Amino acid sequence: MFDLGFRVGFLFNEVGAGDWDDTAWERAHMPVAMLFQRGQRERYFDHELELDWFIRTLWYLIPAGWELTDKNGTPRHIALDRVIRTLEGGVRGPHD
Repeated sequence: MFDLGFRVGFLFNEVGAGDWDDTAWERAHMPVAMLFQRGQRERYFDHELELDWFIRTLWYLIPAGWELTDKNGTPRHIALDRVIRTLEGGVRGPHD
């Protein structure tokens, strides 16, 4: 998804994007939802986080990474690493 860059943002911000109903959004997010729920069952993901929050976080972080590469000239692999690190661990530092 990261490699598709601003194309994804363009598609979702087009005039017709408002035509999506809740059912269409749920179907589109089903693969991510299944992965997140499996991760919670297997204790990889926090059980206190809701699926909706995870999906929103994913959708906010990915465009932040695209913007980092586009506006700041940050190399793609660094921007992608920051997206993944933030998604996996938030902004907390390493523990001792």
